[in-house]
Amino acid sequence: MKIAVDAMGGDHAPREIVKGSCEAALALPEVEIILVGDQKEIEKVEGFEKPANVTIKHTSGVISFNDDPVSRSAQNSIGVCCNLVKTREADAFISAGNTGACMASAVILWKKIAKIERPAIPIPIPTPTGAVVLIDAGANVDCKPLNLHQFAIMGAIYSERVLGVRNPRIGILSNGTEDKKGNKLSLEAFALLKESKLNFIGNVEGSGIFKNTCDVLVCDGFVGNGVLKAVEATSEMILTLAYDHLSKTEGSSPGQDSIKGFILDLKKRLDYAEYGGAPLLGVNGTCIISHGSSKAKAIKNAVFTANKFVNEKINEKIELDTANLF
Repeated sequence: MKIAVDAMGGDHAPREIVKGSCEAALALPEVEIILVGDQKEIEKVEGFEKPANVTIKHTSGVISFNDDPVSRSAQNSIGVCCNLVKTREADAFISAGNTGACMASAVILWKKIAKIERPAIPIPIPTPTGAVVLIDAGANVDCKPLNLHQFAIMGAIYSERVLGVRNPRIGILSNGTEDKKGNKLSLEAFALLKESKLNFIGNVEGSGIFKNTCDVLVCDGFVGNGVLKAVEATSEMILTLAYDHLSKTEGSSPGQDSIKGFILDLKKRLDYAEYGGAPLLGVNGTCIISHGSSKAKAIKNAVFTANKFVNEKINEKIELDTANLF
């Protein structure tokens, strides 16, 4: 197993990316990690000691979050990572950098899985009854009804194959549960999904995410990314305030320590760093997209995610299952 890591992508690159990659390399000695980026910058990272299963692939180009994702030379860290997978010098690549550039490079160099028009990012959102897969979480800001139909198919496959949910319930994110609620995009997608082979349960309001209403929630990436970040920030605020309040309370009421322990455990479950990143579904290769603010822990876990995704041949299963669901 060889995993290419974009060492220059993300708010905390290259320091945290390099640190997390080296930690993953020590934890997974059977996996070779290829750090892609400016070699001098990588080697300047404080405390950097290269494990035996880490190599450096030098490239000076970097795509920032403000750059046009397809306007730069292929000799940037994302493009080089993607090309390593194309030439089978790597089995997967990870980036906390420009999501649009990751998607553009993957589509151009790897091509899309048959019948899939646009790739999408699934994010499992933890709830009291299990994870709800939000798809698309940011790869496509403008979509057609057909795209949402295909996101639903890929989300169902991901939910079943990765999360173990049998016959997952599919919902469309809307402003009401009635069949006629929604905008033009969701209404037309509703009609497509109603006639599909999927277990479609109809429209789902935002509050339904945490009420065991569905297993997969479909929307365009503009809305999905907004929902995801609002959920992350709200969860962090509530848990932080609750923990701080308990910590400042004088004395120790019965059960206070256990409540604090529960809050810390819940905070861990909701932390994006715990899963490290999400796969880009619908392309002929494995790309794990990490949060732009990822630190070492997130990158380390992203390597674990990439390793599992490749080992379990998820892309091959998606290609097979997609053919059966159309």
